[in-house]
Parts: sequence; structure tokens; C-alpha cells
Amino acid sequence: MKKILLFCLFCSGAMAQNKNFSVENNLITWKLVYNTSVSISDLKNNPRLEFKTDSTGSIKKGSENLNKLNEYTADFKIESKAGKYRATVYNIRLYDPKAVVSSGETKVIYPIDNPIEKEWLKRNGTVREALLWYNITEIMNPFLTEIFTLKKRVKEDW
Repeated sequence: MKKILLFCLFCSGAMAQNKNFSVENNLITWKLVYNTSVSISDLKNNPRLEFKTDSTGSIKKGSENLNKLNEYTADFKIESKAGKYRATVYNIRLYDPKAVVSSGETKVIYPIDNPIEKEWLKRNGTVREALLWYNITEIMNPFLTEIFTLKKRVKEDW
């Protein structure tokens, strides 16, 4: 009985939406507040981020883990206050490469560009929890958290 209860608790946790994702105006957004006193201008050193202004830009197309997450792009906005900043990611687009097999030859056709809402937004305006144990919010959260994490530079004197 204890094993069944633990399994049910694990399953419900694995299928839950990550708390950093929300739906605003039928768009799935990711927000996280970072408590740090490092300058936001240091984010400009991240090769995945392309700044259009001092506080907005886009995440360049790429993927951190091809086994779980297709390539994606997104737009972002950074807001700052004393000692902290908030990263907001929206307009997330997933790229689905399609492979076609014809006469023994595998050809990759043009990748399909899909907004995340197409697959993951329910008609009632909430995020789909999981599709066959695949929870996009739990998979994307650590990657987005890492992209916007400022790291203090260590001064090296060599």
C-alpha cells in the first residue's frame, strides 16, 4: 500500500506544471526573479542571448539536450530593481525537424516552426500537464534558469 501511495505522489509531481510558467493572454510565459547584485550587462556575454535593447532581446536558436528538447527560440525581457532582476521569456517557438524516408534515403526537410502554445495550451487557457510523461515546463525550466543566471567573474592573475 505504501508503494502505491508513493508511486501516485511521484506521478502527480512529475505531471505538474512548473511554477515558473504561466499563461498570460493565451501565451505561455516563463518568469523567474534572481536575487543578486551582479550587473545585468554581464548577461550580454552569454552567446545564446541576442540583445535588441538594454533589457529585451531573443534567445538564439539552439538546444541544450537533443534527447529531451528540440531546438527552440524565444523572446525575453529583463526588469531590474535594487539587488535583483526578473527574466521573462515569451514567444517560445519549438523547431521540429522532419525526416522523410524515400527509396532507402533519409532526407531532412525544412524544420517546422511551432509556437509552444500549439501543443501545450489547452482550450481553457491552461498549460497541458504532460503528454506521455513528457512535461515541457519541467524540461525547459532548468535550461532557461541557467541561461539567465549571472555568474560572478573570477579575476585571474596569471
